[in-house]
Formats: sequence, structure tokens, C-alpha cells
Amino acid sequence: MRGRAPAVAEGGHSLAIVLHGKIGGMMPMASDVPTASMMRVRSVEGASASSSMMALSYASLLQHVIAPNRRRGIQVDIFGHSWSPEVAGLLDALYQPTRSLHELPRSDLRCPVVDRVMLKECVRTVSHLLGIRRAIEVKMAEERERGKKFDSVYIGRWDVLWNRPLSLPSLPGWAARTANTFWLPHHCVPRSGEPARNVKLKSAVCGGSGKGWRGPPGAKECRSDHRPCGGDMSSKAREYFLLDWWTVASSSAAADTFCLGMHANHTELWDTTVKRLSRFASPTSRATPMGHTFWGLQLLDRMNASIVWSRVLVHDFTLGRMWRGDECLALRPRCLQQRRCGLDDALRRPWQSWPISEEGQWPNAVTFAGPRAENPLRYSCADNVFMCSEGSQMCADAARAAPPLDRSDARALYVVCAETLCSEFSPFRGWFTRGSMGNRTGAHCASLMLDALVSTMALAAPANASFAPRIRLDSAGSHHSTERQSVLPALKERASELLAASGQARQPLNLRCNRAIAVSSRGSVKLPSPLKFGRCDAAIKELRGNSGGLMARGTARQSDGAPSAWGNCTGGTAGGWRRSGLTSGDCDTLCDRCRHCYFVSLSIARGECLWSRECTRRRDNSRTVTENDEGYSFFSVLRKEKEQRRYEAKKERDREREREYVGGGSAGSSPKKTGGSPWSKALRSPFG
Repeated sequence: MRGRAPAVAEGGHSLAIVLHGKIGGMMPMASDVPTASMMRVRSVEGASASSSMMALSYASLLQHVIAPNRRRGIQVDIFGHSWSPEVAGLLDALYQPTRSLHELPRSDLRCPVVDRVMLKECVRTVSHLLGIRRAIEVKMAEERERGKKFDSVYIGRWDVLWNRPLSLPSLPGWAARTANTFWLPHHCVPRSGEPARNVKLKSAVCGGSGKGWRGPPGAKECRSDHRPCGGDMSSKAREYFLLDWWTVASSSAAADTFCLGMHANHTELWDTTVKRLSRFASPTSRATPMGHTFWGLQLLDRMNASIVWSRVLVHDFTLGRMWRGDECLALRPRCLQQRRCGLDDALRRPWQSWPISEEGQWPNAVTFAGPRAENPLRYSCADNVFMCSEGSQMCADAARAAPPLDRSDARALYVVCAETLCSEFSPFRGWFTRGSMGNRTGAHCASLMLDALVSTMALAAPANASFAPRIRLDSAGSHHSTERQSVLPALKERASELLAASGQARQPLNLRCNRAIAVSSRGSVKLPSPLKFGRCDAAIKELRGNSGGLMARGTARQSDGAPSAWGNCTGGTAGGWRRSGLTSGDCDTLCDRCRHCYFVSLSIARGECLWSRECTRRRDNSRTVTENDEGYSFFSVLRKEKEQRRYEAKKERDREREREYVGGGSAGSSPKKTGGSPWSKALRSPFG
């Protein structure tokens, strides 16, 4: 357990940030990661702790929660508990908590209800509630030593990734708070109802496509594919289902009652969940207990707490594993506290054509089982809410005005560079942290992560100051601070301190990171999945030429005599394939089989897929595959990623051959223990 007790400043407001949970994985950037491993990013699914995710989450917490409140004169202390002792040194080095406790996951936890309950989910939720209790107890131990309680408490997961400031004095109703007030994010969920998803009003406001309509989860129109409105949940469940990623308590006593009470009362809360909040379609159906409903039951039924919606949407924060943003605001957050949003609440941009017609464009008003005032969760979102989709002009403006730390393209470059710094790759586990991190190794890993973060953010385009005034939300309706003072200089200094404490030398950016930077014209990566789109003019010029020499000398030909493949994949520098109906997926597959294929140029119209080993001149296109005046679209495959992907595919083939070899003996015989199979050397990684 880490303990440090700085003195609380006399006078002023004090805030305790209490972090809890088991650290999971992060959505990888590498195209060589198998789909199964890419999806195993939650700790409950077996994902190991991601050091790169925690560094990014810490930087966002410092930028948007810690620093804004300290600038307002608030004393901030950090406390934490985790079920991830393997990264204890890393977490303590990054967050510098006043106190922290890191324990091995408990194997003795039992579900208080065994009938008609999914036991795995039940035990996971028991661990979740116990972790929250243990975290608040760490804070309480510090209060006992000081003889003074904190004025307010932020309770949240370690891996919350912030995109916008959260300043306590700017929260709605902060000045009129009671001792039992909790601030929660607005919770807007997909809703059903006409008109259709993409309507003219959304397109006119967004300058592109908009997301579907949203509303409060307590509404009858809540779509069944959203968790609180699923078929296994009763209609009552949607009025207790809270987003349990973070909350702010107005007093330390209220935070203690909330965190301790949920765990102390969890047996009764389980019973309520099974009997009142679950729906059983058949005698064999099982209830799925979740922390979301436990938060609602404790706050509303047990504590009768005052719930204040904070004008913070999921757009303003997410979880570290979901670092890629795919939407942006279309409406001012002030309308979230109204019953319905309207066209007057739309964010205004110079490129919009006003007036915008709204006749027949809005959906019908949401309805409830009773009067709306019966339950505060019916006000967790206004009606008529929608967001703009990635690729729209509205989102492009928002990205230009956002600092690098809050942008997906800059984060993507960081993920590429940081994935392997303190981790190893496994085809079954994805990227996982190497070994257990003590204070010394944790400090070294933290210094590597922060150095990579600062370096990659410095390469990204800065926020466009000319766009900022246009997209800044009106101060009368938003909690968002206008302060954009970057914490990157502080992170750079912290990285140097940690490096000195670890006794290690600073390491240059790795080969894979340098390659990712080299293939990007502005030092940013455009979220390849799995390929990176762009222009590679040198490859096309070499392949086609004026005479089409290389293409005319095809190494394989179609039935009509036209070349269908050309170039030498093992010794050449360029080549290609020609097929009718060629797709980008076909091009990717063909490239995988060609050792020297690192850059690919595809023309669907021509049915040609051209590859090159080098690309001396490159320009970015949009993420969408678009063809240039010669009829080609271009994308590149990072060299290191292709080598790793080929190695994993080869290793899997060798495993299949080895299984066939071992199982080839006579029936009933045991395989002999030898010095290794004929393919044992092939199973060794070429990367050490």
C-alpha cells in the first residue's frame, strides 16, 4: 500500500478523486492483431492491463479534471484501489496518489443469490462493489489521519478517458448543493420512432450524416438493443439504470454512504434486481446483475439522494479502450435540461444554409409509464437529441478546434507508438503488460509512456485557434471551461523525473513508431482498419509508366492472354494483380501472400491491385476509399505490422502441422517426449 500525506491547504475547497476497478485492455491499432484478440479488451474477458491505456487515461484526467479544478483554487488529492497488482508501480508512478492499495483479484467471492442468476456476471459485480468499497476506505483512512474530511468526492473508474473539462464550480446547481447531492452524466440512449435515421434536418445541421434519435432510458420508446431496455430487463429497470463510470458527491459523508452501502446491502439489492428489475422469458432464463442498477437502487431507494444531470454526455468522455471517437455534438448541451431540444439549440456554423426546414423532421415526443416527474431518470436526456457522425463538416470543425490530446487521429499515433513499449504480443491475449511492475520498473514504464505521449502529440497538428470561437459552446448553457491550457509540458517534465527515478536511459521511439510517423504526411494516423489509406505516387509511376513495361511482362496470364499477375514477390520491388470484381479485401489478401508487398494501390474500375516495396512520396486521402484521376485509390501497410501478421499466420500453420504430427502415432499410444518437433524452431518469434 502506498501512503503519502501532503497537508491540505487551509481554507478553500478540497476534492478527493477516488479511483477503482480492475484494469483491462485497449483497442489496438495494429492490423496484425487477430479479431478475437482485438475484441478481448475487457478485463472480464481475460484481457490483461494495458499500460498505454492507463497513461492516456491519466493524461486526460490531469488535463480535464485535476488541472481545471486546481486552477479554480480547489485542493485535489488522488486515492485508488485496483485488482491489478501487476501494474501497481505504473499506476502509482503516473497518478502519484496520496494513498493507494492494489490487491490480487479475490477468488473467494460468492454470489449471494444462486437461483435464476448468471453466476459469472454475479461474481463480477460483487467484485466491482467490493472494489468501490475498498477504494473509499483508502480515502477514509487518510481522513482519519488528518482529522478532517474532504468537501467533495469524485468516484470513478481508472480508465475513464476525458475529452472536455469537468470543473466543480461550473456544475449545474453547484452553489445550491445539499449534503446528499450527486452529479451524473446525462444518459441519452437510442430510441425508436419516425422519422427515419438520416433526415434532411440532420444533414443540414451537421453538414453530413447524423446519428439516430436519442432520449431518456425511462421512455417507452427506448430501443430494445440498448442494455436497460433489453428483453431480460423489466420496464422498471430502465428507471434505475445509471451510467456507473463516474459520479461527483457533494460531501465526503454522502460518498461514504454510497460506496459502503452498496456493498453492505448487496444481498438485498440482488434480491430486488432479480424480483423487480429482471424479466424471465422462460423457466431457464437467468438474470444479469449489473453495477448500473445497483447504483440506481442505492442512490434512489436507499439514500433518497438528489440527482443532478451535469450536461456531460458520453461524447465528453468514454472508456480508454474505446479511444476512437465517431461522433460530435450537433446541439448545445443546455437543451439537455429541457423537455425537448429544437432547432434553436443547433450549433451554428458559417457553412450552414439558414433557414433550415424542420417541418415533419422531428420525431414524436417520448412517452412514459406514468407522469414524468415520478422518476429523475426520465430527465436524464431531453427529447429530439441527436449527434453528428464522423466525417461530417460539424465533426471536422470540432476536430480542428480540439487540442491533440482530445483528437482520435493524434491518439491513434500514440497507440501505434506505445503499444509495444511495456508490453508483449500474444495471438491469444493481444497486447499484455510484461511481468509485474514494482516501483522502479513502473516508473520506467511510466516515463516511456509519457515520453511517447508528449512526442506524438507534438507531431500532431495543433488546435486551430480560428475555429475555436466558432465551436465554443455558449457559457450560459455549458459547464465546459474555455481554458485550454495544455498539460503536455507538465507531462514532459514528469517523464524526465520518472526516468531519473528509474535509473534507466531514455529510449528513442521504436522502429514501428518511426514507420507510422514516416508514412503519415502530418504525423498522424487515420485509424486503419486494417489498412492505412493514402497516396503512393512513386509506386504507380514505376508500375504503369508510359509503356506499361512491367505490367506487360506479366508472370501469369488470363485466358485471353492479358497479364493477371506480374512482379517478383520474393526479390522484386513492385508488382500487381488484375482480376475482375477485385475488392480491397482481395487486395489485402493478395498482399499478405506477397513478401515484399508493403504499399498497395487499388483500382476497382480497372480491376488492378498494384504493390510496391517502397513509397518515396506519399499524400493522405480521406479514410473513405476514393479514386484519383488515374482511377486508383491508395493505402499502405506498415512494414512491422505485416511482418508480425505473417509470422502469426505461419505459426498457426506450424501448430496445425505439429498437431497432425503428434497425432499421427498408433491408436492408444502416447507421443514420445523428444527434444522438440521438426517445427519447434519455426515457432520461435523472429522478434525475440
